[in-house]
Amino acid sequence: MEKGEYRPSALQLSIWDAWLEYWQLVADYKERLQAKVYALCLGDLGDLNKHSDAELVSKVDADVERAMLDVTKPIEHIPDLWFIVRGTEAHSKSAGLLEEWFAGDRTNAVHCPLGTASWEAWEGKIEGVHIYGAHHLPSGTKLAGNRGNAVANSCRYLSNECIENGYDIPELAFWGHRHWYAKGYNLQVNGYAVPSWKGLGSFARRIGVGRPSPVGGLICIIPGTNGERWEVKKPFLRRPPVLPIWTPDSTETSTSTPRSSSRKSKSGKRRGLLSRLGRSRGDNS
Repeated sequence: MEKGEYRPSALQLSIWDAWLEYWQLVADYKERLQAKVYALCLGDLGDLNKHSDAELVSKVDADVERAMLDVTKPIEHIPDLWFIVRGTEAHSKSAGLLEEWFAGDRTNAVHCPLGTASWEAWEGKIEGVHIYGAHHLPSGTKLAGNRGNAVANSCRYLSNECIENGYDIPELAFWGHRHWYAKGYNLQVNGYAVPSWKGLGSFARRIGVGRPSPVGGLICIIPGTNGERWEVKKPFLRRPPVLPIWTPDSTETSTSTPRSSSRKSKSGKRRGLLSRLGRSRGDNS
């Protein structure tokens, strides 16, 4: 990317529009309720994917760090405080270095008491409501119909861990990583899997996910607008554009010249099976 530029795809532009729309909604709630906004970021704020760099805008740390700042510039006036949880090392480098850098750069990020700017997992109490946030969901699934069960199992895991070790049990728990939205309840914990802000990558296709999951975020109001202890609003979800379903009546065809037909024989005729098939359909390009 040195002295160059990157032009976003249609998918990336749609995610950017959804990102700005979500934060405008947060800003509207902030003004209407005269509330403070605490932004809980659940990891993977930047990406230096160690599995495949073909999907990366840049492999240079400084470029990715600058992109992280650029993404938050339009909305940086909305959160009063940030809580930055570290993500997967496969994306955010060893020990969540990208999140640590990002949290250290923000003057209104609350740092972990252990001496780091970011958090391995965050716990806090707001208006007496005990909240837990972490990147990884303890129980996962690749099955769309089983996601609520995965969140409920994660609630049970978290609650039992607290009981066994003498910790207070959180009332609310939020997890990232899974790229889909679901909620569940078990053993006093109300849990939520928070969607991501990412389209399909090579890993998602490798595990059989054919269409991009909706991107988005959650808004939790404490206390709730109707007197509840807390209220998680209807999830903000926006579905990225997907490829249209092809039918034999589809009129759109590729205008590019197949590689196998780009060469000509001595007689001047195009070579290649694709070219001949094209002409048999009446395509003389």
